[in-house]
Amino acid sequence: MKAWSQFIQYIQDAVMRIFSPAKDDYPKTGEQPFTGEPDHVG
Repeated sequence: MKAWSQFIQYIQDAVMRIFSPAKDDYPKTGEQPFTGEPDHVG
């Protein structure tokens, strides 16, 4: 019975991670202008 309870908890934790809001803490950078040299083929 304890193993079944642990299995259910494991599945429940996985589902909560999938459907919870993202915890990404990346800075908002916006659009970045191109400042390099274009490659010319020809």
